[in-house]
Formats: sequence, C-alpha cells, structure tokens
Amino acid sequence: MERRLRYPYWKFRHDPGAGVVHIARTPEPFSSLEELGASISELAFALDLVGRSSMVLLVDLRPGPMRTDAAFEDAMARARAVLLRGIPKVAVIVATPLGRMQVSRHQRRDGAPWCVFNDEKEACAYLGLREASVG
Repeated sequence: MERRLRYPYWKFRHDPGAGVVHIARTPEPFSSLEELGASISELAFALDLVGRSSMVLLVDLRPGPMRTDAAFEDAMARARAVLLRGIPKVAVIVATPLGRMQVSRHQRRDGAPWCVFNDEKEACAYLGLREASVG
C-alpha cells in the first residue's frame, strides 16, 4: 500500500511496490532551525518505518528556496547524515546549475554515495524507476 504524508516543508510518498520513497521540498521556507530539525526528525521516523535498506530514495529539492547561510548549512549536514543513513541508492534533483554545484559540494564533503541531477527522468533512470511523481 502506498503511503503519502505531507509536512509543511516536505512531501513524502512511499511506493513499496516499486521500492522507492520520494521526498520533495515544498516552497515553504523554514521558520527556524528548530523547525528544520523537527521536520527532519519526522522524515527520519517515516524512513525508519518503511525500512531504509529495502528502498531507493528520490529527493526533489527543486521547489524549495535556496539557502546558504552557515548555520543552515551546518544543520543540513546533520540532517543529511540522519536522513540518508542506510539507504543504498539516492538521487537528488535540483533546479539550477548553481543548485547542482551546491549539492555536489555537499556530496563531496559528506563522502556520500548519492547522485545529483537536473533532470527527473535521468534521476529515475539512475534509480531504476520508470517515472516519479511526488505530487
């Protein structure tokens, strides 16, 4: 059975038949770093429930506002460690070349085994999926 959850900052969809979780950022800016942390805890709990090691993860950051302040960057580094642990294959979709550079920098800094894409079809092909619709 497919599960869909919607948080103010994220959309979450689990399709167990396809073995995929789709997480999409919403345009809603985080009101505080505490709100960011709370939303990450909720997503991490949802990922734990569906079983991290038995899925692939598609993260769509395109709708979200870009933010690069140091405190936010540090909080997101901690968030990535919590969210991505134990997931064998992750694709991240971004909207712009600047977004791709930023996420690629995070990937290198984290030593993370995920790939960054500007194109949803390419990200889905990387994950072995036919299509993705987080909606």
